[in-house]
Order: sequence, then structure tokens, then C-alpha cells
Amino acid sequence: YEHDSAFLQAALERGPRSLLEYLQDLPLPKDENLLILVDQFEEIFRFGAGAGQEEADAFVAMLLATSQQREQPVYVVITMRSDFIGDCTRFAGLPEAVNEAQFLTPRMTREQSRQAIEGPAEVFGGVVEPALVNRLLNDMGTDPDQLPLMQHALMRMWTRASEAAVEEPQGKRTL
Repeated sequence: YEHDSAFLQAALERGPRSLLEYLQDLPLPKDENLLILVDQFEEIFRFGAGAGQEEADAFVAMLLATSQQREQPVYVVITMRSDFIGDCTRFAGLPEAVNEAQFLTPRMTREQSRQAIEGPAEVFGGVVEPALVNRLLNDMGTDPDQLPLMQHALMRMWTRASEAAVEEPQGKRTL
């Protein structure tokens, strides 16, 4: 079903159970579940006091109410860096919910990091030169906080390689 985004936003701003109420009016197809994935949840902690904090509080309250109900087959997953776990105390009920269902992702091995660098390029017909892969792996070391930086650097390199490929469209894109 398609709905106007302004209508959906207004419907979701009614309160903590607004998503559930919306789904009662527009039920999920039989035998289907809805997964809500909130990636980089730590960004919500950037809101200070004021209107931004009120919106953040309302958003978290909606996620909590949705995840705690059993009427609808809706599941909520948030991802965030582990160094922000303590910041969850800023929201009523969030620390308890996180404690109930926390899963810490183990650190990636060097080989897994290599696959994270090379795999996406291969999917799109590109190649990352072995010397660059080794340089990235060495610079990143074992610090998991380097993953977002590596992702950003690879994205910028891919964008530049893509622009160069448009100018000279021969063969695979090589980083």
C-alpha cells in the first residue's frame, strides 16, 4: 500500500502506539512480519535539550512500545556502537530493553575485513588492488572504531573511480 509520506509522518507522531495503530488500519499481509531496522542509532544521542530531544524521546518511546507489544508481528532492531551503550540511560525504558535483547557483534578478523573491502566492489564489477587492501587493513589495525572511517574512505574512492570510468569506460573499475 502506498500512502503519502506526510500522512504517514502525522500518523506516527500521535504517540508511542502510533505505529501499531497505523498497522491496525493497514494490516500486514497474512503470515508476514515487519522488521524495523534503525541503523546507527547512536546518532540520536546528538540531540540536546529542546525540540530535538522531544522528538528523540517520542521516537524511542514509539520503538519501545512497538517492540514490547505482541498484537502485531513487528520486530525492532537497533544497531549502535558499543561505546554509546551508557547513553541509553537518557531514555526511559531503553536501558532495560537493550539489556533484555543485547547482542554484541564480535570484532572482525583480518580476513573478514578483507572480504568487507573486496566483496562490495566485486558485486559491482570492480576490483580493489591488493596493495590498497593491505594498506587499509594495516592502517585500520584491530580498532573497530576504524570501520566507519574505512567505509567512508572506500565510498569516496569508489565514487572517484566511478567518475573516472564514465570518462574512460574500459574494463573493470579498479581502486
